[in-house]
Amino acid sequence: MWRDAVLVLVAVKVLLLPQVDTLALVCGMLAFYMLVHMYMSKATLLSLPTFAAATVVAIATATYMHSTDQLTACWGYGLFAAVVVAFRFDTHRHWRKFHNTRRKLMVSTWRSTAEGSIYGFTEVDATRLMPFLKEQSDKSGTKITITHAVIKAIGLVLKKTPEVNGRLVFGRYYPADTADVSCLVAMQGKEGFDLGLTKVPDADLKPLPDVAKCLRRNAGSLRGGKDHYHEARKPLLSWVPAFLLEPLVVITGWLAALGITIRSIGVQGHPFGTAIITSVGMLGLDMCFVPHPPFARVPLLAMVGKLQDKPCIDKATGGVVSRPFIPVTFTVDHRFLDGQQGAVMAEHFKQILEDPQTHMA
Repeated sequence: MWRDAVLVLVAVKVLLLPQVDTLALVCGMLAFYMLVHMYMSKATLLSLPTFAAATVVAIATATYMHSTDQLTACWGYGLFAAVVVAFRFDTHRHWRKFHNTRRKLMVSTWRSTAEGSIYGFTEVDATRLMPFLKEQSDKSGTKITITHAVIKAIGLVLKKTPEVNGRLVFGRYYPADTADVSCLVAMQGKEGFDLGLTKVPDADLKPLPDVAKCLRRNAGSLRGGKDHYHEARKPLLSWVPAFLLEPLVVITGWLAALGITIRSIGVQGHPFGTAIITSVGMLGLDMCFVPHPPFARVPLLAMVGKLQDKPCIDKATGGVVSRPFIPVTFTVDHRFLDGQQGAVMAEHFKQILEDPQTHMA
C-alpha cells in the first residue's frame, strides 16, 4: 500500500502538479490517510481527544502567526507533524484490540508475490506411531505428541539433505551446521490471540522425550512472559507505525539470517532454524497450507493436520480396514530444491514416522 502511495506521489508531482512543493503533497496525502482511517473506523473527534486538541491548537497557532506575518513553511510543517503524531497516538489506543501486534506484522509484511513456492501433501499411516508415542511417554514420564514426532522426523530429514538444510545469503547457499527446527506456539494475551516462536536445536540428535521437554519449557517461558526475545520485540512492534514496520522487519530478519543477535530489540540469530512446524490438528482442522513468512528465511514449512481414521486396503489380506492417518502439508522454497528432491524427502519423512521404532527409538 505504501509503495503504491509513493508511486502516486511521484506521478502527481511529475505529471500534474510539478510546481507544488513536495512536502505539501506529502502533507496532503497524510491528511487523506487520516480521513480514510477515521471514515473506516467511524471515529470522531470526541473519540480522538489528543488529535482533536492538537488540531485546535495547531489551527489557532497557525491563524495567529499568519495574522502577525510570522507563519513560515517550516512552522506550518511542524504544526502539521504534531497533529499527525497526536493522531497516531490516539488511533493506537482506539484500534489496539483489533489491530494488535500480530495483525500489524501480517499487514506490514504480506503482499502479493510472484515468488516460487512448492506446495506438497502427504498422509502418514500412524498405526505404529501412536502406540510408540504412548510407550515413549510412559517410559519418560513426559507426554509426547504427534508434533514432537514430526519435529524429530523433520530434523532427521534435514540432516540427511544438507543441500536443503541451509540458508541463502547474498544470493549464495550456505549449509547449516545443525538441523534446528522451530515450532509456533499459540498464546492468549491481553491483546488477544498471538503466536510465539520456539526453536529446538539439534532436533535430529535429541531423543523424543528431550524434544518434548525442550518445546514445553520454551512454550512455558513464552506464555509466562519470560522469553527475553519475544518480550523485547513486543514494544517495538506495538509502537512502530505499520508503514515503518515493513522495512524494519526486513532489516532485522536479514540480520537474524546472518546469525546476528541484538538482545535489546529482540533480534535473535537464526531464530527459525531451517524449518518451521505448526499444527492445526489440535484446532480441529483437517489440514491447510502455510504461506512463507518473508522474514523467516527458511526453506521448509510443515503443517500437521488432524489425526483421523480412514479406510484403506490391507496389503496382507486385500480387505478394507480402518487405520489412523495424519495429514501433513509442506511449503518449500523452490530456490532450495525441486519437485523430485522434495518427493524423496517426503518419502523419507513418511518412512521415519511409519516405522518409529527403527528411526526414533
